[in-house]
Amino acid sequence: MTTRIILLIVFLSLFLNDITAQIYQYDHIIFYPNGSQYIHLSKLYVGNLGEMLKGEVLEAYVIYKNQSFFIYQVYRNITFDLPVERVNLSVKISATKIDWDSWKVTYTVINNYDREVPVNISFPPGYNLKNISTVIPGHSHISIDLYKRSSSNTLYFEDSYISYQIPSKVEIIYSPSIPFSIEKSNKVVNNTILWIGNYTLYNNIDVPLNANIYLWVEVDNRSINLGNISNIFLPPNSTYSVVRSIYSEEVPVFYLDMYVWNRTEGDILVLPVLKLNNTYVIGVAKVKGEVFHYTPPSLPGGRIRKPEKPDKEEKPPEYRKKPEEDREEKKEKPPEENKEEKEKPTGKTREEREGESNIERERTYLIKKIDNPRDAAILSLSIFILNIVALILLPLYLPPNIVDDTGALIHAYRSVRKIYVPEGIELKGPLPLNIYVVRPRDSLVSLVSRTFNIPVNSAKALVTAIEHGGILKTGDRRTYEIALKLGIDVEFVE
Repeated sequence: MTTRIILLIVFLSLFLNDITAQIYQYDHIIFYPNGSQYIHLSKLYVGNLGEMLKGEVLEAYVIYKNQSFFIYQVYRNITFDLPVERVNLSVKISATKIDWDSWKVTYTVINNYDREVPVNISFPPGYNLKNISTVIPGHSHISIDLYKRSSSNTLYFEDSYISYQIPSKVEIIYSPSIPFSIEKSNKVVNNTILWIGNYTLYNNIDVPLNANIYLWVEVDNRSINLGNISNIFLPPNSTYSVVRSIYSEEVPVFYLDMYVWNRTEGDILVLPVLKLNNTYVIGVAKVKGEVFHYTPPSLPGGRIRKPEKPDKEEKPPEYRKKPEEDREEKKEKPPEENKEEKEKPTGKTREEREGESNIERERTYLIKKIDNPRDAAILSLSIFILNIVALILLPLYLPPNIVDDTGALIHAYRSVRKIYVPEGIELKGPLPLNIYVVRPRDSLVSLVSRTFNIPVNSAKALVTAIEHGGILKTGDRRTYEIALKLGIDVEFVE
């Protein structure tokens, strides 16, 4: 399956401070609970720079982290590779058992930037807090205390998710298109024709510009240089004129070559990236979980204090075995027994054993001709039944329909595909057999719903579409537009 990259640019409305950046740095980063981090890749994304700048832009340069990036198509989205650098944020997680049936987890985020950074954290289920939004001052940190009831002496704190945006600046040098004119006139001086060229530049945009111009004239198959002028300053909505002249009996043609530019600063947001299956979601980073252990104090006599009804020990998902694996392990024979069976003498020579193996590899196939009408009827009926079974199983191999309300669900009934209904949507009346109730990740649902200001059920359907693929059917216009931008197959249900 071709990897789909969906750029989900997360603007957390609680954090925006009148920033209208169209330039982003995004890092595929994973934070670890001991304060370390690993960055897989770093990208510079420049989105439609022509709409951000003043005037009709011809070309531009973005200067960032001591590198210059040439933007030759300013009205398109362009991505560049960046060198991987450490993000000046870190996460530290610690846990303590405060009672025989209670754990306290301290979740600390450290900001080593010299500016404040807004963050949003989604915690794993089972704790007193689901998520928190706050702003961390520069060179400071925040600590959040989480509580969970569990009498187990092992606590597995699952993966959490953190969103942040770090505002910064880039330098932009761009060349806008401005009008100019060349007016030609002549007069007779000492019985010779004097030709005069009046060059005028018009700065018709409301930003100051600088210009370099090169002037020349062509006459009688010759090119004559009329001079260069550098660093001409053009205030907003101003003009600049210069006059050049030449004596000639032939009619000359005056020419102008100019380069106009503006140097300005642009806003950039540094955002994290989350890899979810084959999808990259920009705006969210994963914080890896951790296993914490508690050793109870010893009683007199060396005994260990235990709770009356201890809970089951928590383990990370990767350490839990399936019942089928346990049964298979029990069926396997010890290596010593297998070895004895292999070494058991057979009493046959090597040539005899090789002959038997050759005979075993030979197969005899019997092709039977069906003459009996009864057998032919049974065979035809079997083929017909197999076709019916294949038709019934066909929906299992088609991409599912995903719905976010009852109206979309009724519309999806017309299809033979599977129907994924996110948990929480009201189901009424008799239901077909191809309906499956799914539960997307709560943390991602909450994040998407708050970020894009869409209904919770629509957010569930979007996350389901990202996780499982398929065709999203929605009656919410905003959800439909967001899904289109994310590259999700979507149908709007009237």
